[in-house]
Amino acid sequence: MVDMPTKTVKKAASKKKYRAAFQHLEGLTIWNIDDGLTWSGIDDGERFDALSKLIGAALVFITRNLDDRDELKDIPNFKFVLEKAMEMGDLMNSIGDPVSNFPEALEALIQGEDYEEEDSEMDCYDFLDMYKDYESTYCSDGMGGDEFDLSKLKPDELKAIANNSGFSDGDDEEGTSVGEIL
Repeated sequence: MVDMPTKTVKKAASKKKYRAAFQHLEGLTIWNIDDGLTWSGIDDGERFDALSKLIGAALVFITRNLDDRDELKDIPNFKFVLEKAMEMGDLMNSIGDPVSNFPEALEALIQGEDYEEEDSEMDCYDFLDMYKDYESTYCSDGMGGDEFDLSKLKPDELKAIANNSGFSDGDDEEGTSVGEIL
């Protein structure tokens, strides 16, 4: 849900197509605000924290590169997008302990101020390196894909997952047993 858009941003950033990367981040940001970060329950928390940092690093990295190339001014709604990104960052940081200070870095960029990594206790904004680390840690088959696609599992594999997830083979609230579903 979030891995594939992040992969698209990485591909554009690797080719130094920062405007295209920014457009993808804009979509990801607006969707996250509208959707209320429903993907935040993707894991036990560590993956959410890592992905939050990765998205923040992408936003700061892409914005800095657009600013360095004097291309940020060519994007008429960049301030709106960055303000929404800061809102998204605050929302991410409200889930558990704060994990990223990219909202502060974006605020500094909007104000035309420098925000160096030394100012940050939490983050480094080298998106491309962070992406490699995230991919190697959380995406054994690469970013995206179908590694969590339950439709590709056999009934006995699904039953094992259901039993290990706290479900029993007894009836659920509607009287349907896990065995009937599988």
